[in-house]
Amino acid sequence: MIFYISVFALYKGKNRDRDSVRKCLFFMHQNALHIRQITAYVLGGLTALLLARLVLRLLAARPDNPVLAALLTITTPPRALVALDVGQPHFGAILEFSTLALIVLLLIAALLLRRLWQSR
Repeated sequence: MIFYISVFALYKGKNRDRDSVRKCLFFMHQNALHIRQITAYVLGGLTALLLARLVLRLLAARPDNPVLAALLTITTPPRALVALDVGQPHFGAILEFSTLALIVLLLIAALLLRRLWQSR
C-alpha cells in the first residue's frame, strides 16, 4: 500500500486514476525484471568462464595458446583466494582450489539474490 501511495505521489499527470498508476507500476516492474535477467546472465557467464578455466587447467592445457592465455588472464582469481593454491605445481594438470572457491562463491551469491528477489 505504501508503494502505491509513493508512486501515486510521484506521478505528475493531471489524470491520477488507477490505470495510470498501474501503467507506471508495470513499467517499473519491467525494469526490475530486466535488471534481474541481466544480473543472472552476468553471474552465469562468469561462472561458465571460471568453469572453463577449471576444466582446462585440469586437462593440462598449454598456456602458450593465445586463446587460452586470454581466458586465463581474464579469469585470474583474486589475490585473496590465490593463497589456496600455494602447494600446486605451476605446470601440468592442476586443480585450482581458488577457482573452485570462486565458482562456489558466485553460485552462493546467485542463489542469495534469487531468494531475495522471490521474497519481493
